[in-house]
Amino acid sequence: MAAILAILFDLNGVLYRYDRDARIACLAKITGRSPDAVKAAIWDSGFEDSGDAGAMDAAVYLRGFGDRLGCVLDVAD
Repeated sequence: MAAILAILFDLNGVLYRYDRDARIACLAKITGRSPDAVKAAIWDSGFEDSGDAGAMDAAVYLRGFGDRLGCVLDVAD
């Protein structure tokens, strides 16, 4: 049997639907930033699009979230 070399996950409604507003609200609560500030820093800035495009690995993506929101986030967050 051949080994699986890659798995593609698309979280923008093709394979899976999630509630972006709920995600923004959760990040706002964790970071102490307003929902509008979270949305601007992550979604309106193009950061999320670059993550979706595969421009960074998981560690860089998580660190980038924290950098843009002015805090340190871990996987549990």
